[in-house]
Amino acid sequence: MTSETSNQTNTEDIRAQLGASTNRIRIYSIAGACLLALTIGLLLLLGQADARAPFLIFALVFAGCIGGAIVYQVNLMLKKITETAATVSYQLDISEKRVSKLKSQLADSLEKDELTGCANEAKFLAETTRHIALHKRAGLGFAILRVRIDGYDELLAELGSRGTNEMLKAFSRILFGSTREVDITARLQDENFVILLADTDTTGGVLVANRVMNLTQQLQVNHDYSSVTLSLGVTENHDSATAEQLLIESESALAHALRAGGNAVAVYDKNASATLQSVQG
Repeated sequence: MTSETSNQTNTEDIRAQLGASTNRIRIYSIAGACLLALTIGLLLLLGQADARAPFLIFALVFAGCIGGAIVYQVNLMLKKITETAATVSYQLDISEKRVSKLKSQLADSLEKDELTGCANEAKFLAETTRHIALHKRAGLGFAILRVRIDGYDELLAELGSRGTNEMLKAFSRILFGSTREVDITARLQDENFVILLADTDTTGGVLVANRVMNLTQQLQVNHDYSSVTLSLGVTENHDSATAEQLLIESESALAHALRAGGNAVAVYDKNASATLQSVQG
């Protein structure tokens, strides 16, 4: 923001210089017009009074010199104005780019979790709603994978805030590395994450879940804590679903995995009155 304020001040200074240069040109132009009128008057007098010829000739030469100097100054002013206008244009272009960058950063901050780079819940719900519309138009299905880090409170006590943040960043890299660019990975809060798997059903969701579990178990957070385990819940889109409902269904599946003792994947079965199938990791 300091650079933006400085840049705005520089632009205002340049505009002030442009205004001053324009005023000087006006003054020089008026003086030049007066000298031109004087020269014309002297020429008329020269034609009428031969006795005054030497004086009038001198006056004409002097007026011509002054007029030439004024024209030269006007040209210099015009050149300076052109250069200053180019500088102003450059400064404004830089300002627009910086404003555009700030807007982009602001948009990212409103849609992303600052620590992990994952989308936030609002962004996830918006993307889920968009995929529901795609499903209705083109029949493109998708799965929702809820992910929770087991024993998060114990990890926080063991690693401290800084160590836990580093673990969360490493874990988010595992999530990104286990999914595709078309998928949406979001952090809901603390140890809770959710992934939208585009063009995928529950079978594909379980495959991704097991891949994430295996990679996470290899994550060494320190010398004392051997590994990190996960509990996961999977559901898939259906015709009557809303974004919020799919989150609830995936959370129900996750709760089943937690009741099974954690380190497990549970699948929500929409065709069996919310009966859950548990798949141990």
